[in-house]
Amino acid sequence: MTGVVLVPGTHGWRGLSTRGQWWQEGSPFVAMLEAAGVRVLPPYVWSTDIAGTWWTGRREWEAAALGLVTHLAHHGQCEGGHGVHVISHSHGGQVTALAASLGADIRSWVSVAMPVREDLMPTYYAARRHVRDWLHVYSAGWRDRMQVWGGLFDGRLGVQRDLPIAPLPGHTLVNHRLTGVGHSDVLYAPGLRLWREAGWIDYLASDGPTPTTGD
Repeated sequence: MTGVVLVPGTHGWRGLSTRGQWWQEGSPFVAMLEAAGVRVLPPYVWSTDIAGTWWTGRREWEAAALGLVTHLAHHGQCEGGHGVHVISHSHGGQVTALAASLGADIRSWVSVAMPVREDLMPTYYAARRHVRDWLHVYSAGWRDRMQVWGGLFDGRLGVQRDLPIAPLPGHTLVNHRLTGVGHSDVLYAPGLRLWREAGWIDYLASDGPTPTTGD
């Protein structure tokens, strides 16, 4: 069974005093994965500082992506060279997409509430070559305002929630639309139940195919 690497989003790391985050050992999310038989590998911790604005640029994401490439390569080799699963939250998705676009081998990726940015569309297209199964989970409506705000300054007029790209042959790419769900609700109780109800956790535990329904 392939292990999973967790990648936090913006402000998910606040130094060594960080506590109570979904990606940390002992959290209800990690406990849920482990109870289902999913092997949780060491998380990838990056600065989680704000990026993607006209005054910050993308350097934080790009620097973190280089580190993630190394992190995934190491654990991928430990997994027998078949890649690993990744679960990212918010702009942790931009870091993961950039890493995949640089050639990081990802068995499957669940991108939770990742802001879909126009200025990163070429990156998403490049990333899909190195992600065998990609599940993008997002919330419709305005409960998840953070996903909308995270897409600002990307050069697009309007809001893009889903990933408007098709999978390559032999790969899958599924958009799973939720309603009435906040930016990180599916990573904390009571939203953890959605992982079982939607089949996401069974997929991670069994290395099976990504659920093919989007609603």
